Amino acid sequence: MRPFDYHLVLAYASPILLFSALLLRLMARACPRWRWLVPLVVAAALSVPICGLSPIEHLRGRIGDFSITTLLLLGASAWQYLSGRPVLGCKDHAAIFACTSLAGLVLYPLTLGIGGWDPYELGYRPLAMLGILLVLAAWGRWRGYRAAAFVPIIVLAWCAGLLESTNLWDYLLDPLVAIYGVGWLATALVRR
Repeated sequence: MRPFDYHLVLAYASPILLFSALLLRLMARACPRWRWLVPLVVAAALSVPICGLSPIEHLRGRIGDFSITTLLLLGASAWQYLSGRPVLGCKDHAAIFACTSLAGLVLYPLTLGIGGWDPYELGYRPLAMLGILLVLAAWGRWRGYRAAAFVPIIVLAWCAGLLESTNLWDYLLDPLVAIYGVGWLATALVRR
């Protein structure tokens, strides 16, 4: 008997959460009674095999697994459009996207070989990273950022090994959230 593979649960839930959040955002004011069905319809649609693989498997093969940060942001977004109550404020989004943008702009080029140092290696022995993260979370909570609660959740997910990766960076960041963060910040700056 095969053991239960909880990595696949997150891998399969990620695209469902992504497309559910996008659809719920598009239909924010339409059909308030039927919005709760959107995740079920998305899950059913993404499970239909195309050329032997479901769209979920195709997407996972192209972009990989989402970080816990991305999953938390997608979950908060979906909850906001389902319940009508925001989980995070604009201040929280700005803080999260500033951190993910900066981390992505530093991590990915250096990891790909620009420069002589690979910060991705720090994620395999992350004692210093964990200390910095917990200090940032405490400071953020003290300053009134609700998003500071994401940090202990991400650290606990890493401790539990919820993703296939053992690198802390993969729990904190993925290209999707880094690119979205840069776009969000650029849009916010243009609006100002």
